[in-house]
Amino acid sequence: MRSAPYSRRTAGSGECLLRELRLVRFGLSLELTFDCVAGPNDQSESVTLVLDLLHELHLTAAIPQGLLEEPDQVDWGLSEVALVELAAGTEAPDQDPPRHRLRVLWEDDRKIEAVFSALEVP
Repeated sequence: MRSAPYSRRTAGSGECLLRELRLVRFGLSLELTFDCVAGPNDQSESVTLVLDLLHELHLTAAIPQGLLEEPDQVDWGLSEVALVELAAGTEAPDQDPPRHRLRVLWEDDRKIEAVFSALEVP
């Protein structure tokens, strides 16, 4: 596994939305499903990442003040991701198996950070 940042800014006009985040296998794994589209006339494609042997999970919701005041106004834009970054083997590299870090960032202060030992892309 190597460092593999993905940014919609570097992927042309593409966009990705985080559709689902859930703990699976009794909390041992984290599953993230993104809907990605390359351009305005393209079909969306679902991409699922399964972070297995989950060691840490941090979620910062950073809900904008406007949504706190009017939660019914939420739309797909809240889940539009700016960057998905994988840093392989950077967390406790002397551990066996080594630990990796995945960060999902939005353009505001929203973020997800996870430390895990294995990655599956089913």
